[in-house]
Amino acid sequence: NEAHLIQNIVEQISRTLNKNARPITEHLVGMDSHIGKMYRLLDLTAKEVKMIGIVGMGGVGKTTIATVVYNKLLSDFEDCSFISNVRENFKQHNGGVALQQKLIKDILK
Repeated sequence: NEAHLIQNIVEQISRTLNKNARPITEHLVGMDSHIGKMYRLLDLTAKEVKMIGIVGMGGVGKTTIATVVYNKLLSDFEDCSFISNVRENFKQHNGGVALQQKLIKDILK
């Protein structure tokens, strides 16, 4: 229907204009329930700070779920940063500093 088409166009334009959006495949299979659960856990109407851990074996879609949620909520915040593979990056030479630099760079864009 027309409202659905307009909503899709608005979302595409928003993603195009958003400076910090993360690339993600458009056709995700079996992720809707997990993504919905993340939105419910985040409860953006609450005033307190939330932190949610996503755990599981490699390759099950943890980063994909986080990326979809990040991209959807991106426009609700002034500044944002998406830092993935923290453990692996931290192990690198000056990894902690590099992670801090990425966070600062993303926020100051």
